[in-house]
Amino acid sequence: MHAQLKTAFETGVLLQPSWRRLNLVDLVRSLARLAGVRDMEQGEGTRRLMQEIGPADHLIFVLVDGMGMNLVDRLPQRSFIKSRLRMEIQSLFPTTTAAALTTVATGEWPNKHAVTGWWTHLPEFGCTSTILPFVDRYTHRSLTERGLSADTVFPCKAYHPRMTHQPLSVVPAKLPNTLYSVYSRGGTPGVGYWALDDGINEIIKHVQNASAPTYTYLYISDVDSLSHLRGWDHEDVLALMTFVDGQLGRLSETLSSRAKVVISSDHGHTTVRLADRLAIYDGDPILDALEAPPSGNPPTPMFHVKKGHSAQFVRLFEERFADHFSLVSSDEAEAMELCGPGKMTEIAKRRFGDFIGIARGSLTLKYYEHGKVPASDDFGGHSGLT
Repeated sequence: MHAQLKTAFETGVLLQPSWRRLNLVDLVRSLARLAGVRDMEQGEGTRRLMQEIGPADHLIFVLVDGMGMNLVDRLPQRSFIKSRLRMEIQSLFPTTTAAALTTVATGEWPNKHAVTGWWTHLPEFGCTSTILPFVDRYTHRSLTERGLSADTVFPCKAYHPRMTHQPLSVVPAKLPNTLYSVYSRGGTPGVGYWALDDGINEIIKHVQNASAPTYTYLYISDVDSLSHLRGWDHEDVLALMTFVDGQLGRLSETLSSRAKVVISSDHGHTTVRLADRLAIYDGDPILDALEAPPSGNPPTPMFHVKKGHSAQFVRLFEERFADHFSLVSSDEAEAMELCGPGKMTEIAKRRFGDFIGIARGSLTLKYYEHGKVPASDDFGGHSGLT
């Protein structure tokens, strides 16, 4: 392991991913098994969380996107979420919505499901995607125009059709019929909500009227969106989080005798100063060594290097970015089990690229297309190891 990266882990500047700690994968697998997915893989962490949650005829899993522990800690002690906090679990790497939601959909680690971040490079198809909207990163045209589909892009399938509990996904109104959303629930029923209280009402009605066991997934995106825009520590984010807290308290209280409600998140947030947003523009010599501009996520950029250009790329990267980023080869990432236990699948290894840059702090490194500059970026960010 690189000396500076090792020091950052040892001193607590960065959190080292480890499948040996309770984590999001354990939680997803425990809920899937409790909802009747008998072939879902389970380890010690999954079994522990299954015991902690316990069986229930009606399970409700709430994912509050962007609700890290730094935000939970700002809630009043008597708030619903903080007063009922049972344990902390670790996210996965990369700590980004695209990778985490694909884990929530499949129960697999990123080294298997091969979604590497918001911008997932697809070398097998010769393009870089913005994976959740399922579009080309640069043209913004649907990947379906290239003849691609969920079956061709996502190697792991959603587990929802294998449940014995009846699944329902409740997501923001613009999402239920998108390609990714349909994929992520395996084609099982999904509905949208315009306002969170309406989504809560939908779930309450669904569970109260159910005549068979149910599994309901509620996805809340507003906290993440506002944290990006304002920064996670902005007073507007705390006000929104207080509203979300109250609505989830209402959900739990109304269904307390009928359902178990499990609340978690996919990642937290950090605020990135303008001076800490490092840039690569068109014409940069480092691009000459790459098959495509850096993909993945700005705190953890991924580099697909042209054949025979590795030494050139490493030299250019180290000269400019070594003070703030550690450069890890895909083989080193695999040996460190950064993206999950065991070996990466071949498709995942190709998509993660030849090297991953890891920010040692709240920094970003991003390729900016013509006309775009760091000052236009959001205040909030994630996907690193802070």
